[in-house]
Amino acid sequence: MKRNILISLILFSATLSLTASDPPPVIGLCIEAPDSRNLDRFLSFMENDLAPGGVNTLVLRVDYGYEYTCHPELRSEGALTREQVKQLVSTARENHIRLIPHINLLGHQSWAGTLNKLLEVYPEFDENPSVEMPEKYEWPN
Repeated sequence: MKRNILISLILFSATLSLTASDPPPVIGLCIEAPDSRNLDRFLSFMENDLAPGGVNTLVLRVDYGYEYTCHPELRSEGALTREQVKQLVSTARENHIRLIPHINLLGHQSWAGTLNKLLEVYPEFDENPSVEMPEKYEWPN
């Protein structure tokens, strides 16, 4: 009985000394995903620059740069294939980089007088069809 109490006290005191470590700080970038022609260069950038520099989070602005299967009409020229995305994910994992894909929301389909792929193909999704963009768009407007 005394032995069981002693073992219990030792185990209990050992758990008191264990503390959860703080999660590592997020060191990240938000960057446009590469097109298929520049994938190898981007993978090298992840391995040789981002990871050694301590970057552990990467928000990739994919938008229409992926070969979507359900709506292929929304693909950008040079869109990444499924296999290429797997390469991106694998390189990120090997280098302890968390990938967060970013795809524009419905309300962000045009920029600086240029329509993005969704409004090119489906203009009925325009939330403000009556707003005309100036011929020469200047930022800030």
